[in-house]
Amino acid sequence: MSTHQPPRAAAPASGTGTPDARQLRTILIAVSVALMAVIASVSGLNVAQTQMAVEFGASQNTVLWIINIYTLSLGRAAAAARRHR
Repeated sequence: MSTHQPPRAAAPASGTGTPDARQLRTILIAVSVALMAVIASVSGLNVAQTQMAVEFGASQNTVLWIINIYTLSLGRAAAAARRHR
């Protein structure tokens, strides 16, 4: 008397599957450090806003546009870098 058993799935190859806790912690730290760098950069620009307006001879509105364009460009570059990995 033989019993019919369905074939077993092969074990995932090394390096595939869900990351373990150490890998997740490393990813979280890397993303947190990158986010802190972006926030510090944008905050520094906002603190220097008045001085930038004086140095460049621009209005506050123009300086705010420059800061916004910088922030959007930084976000776009980060998204592009992520896609190329």
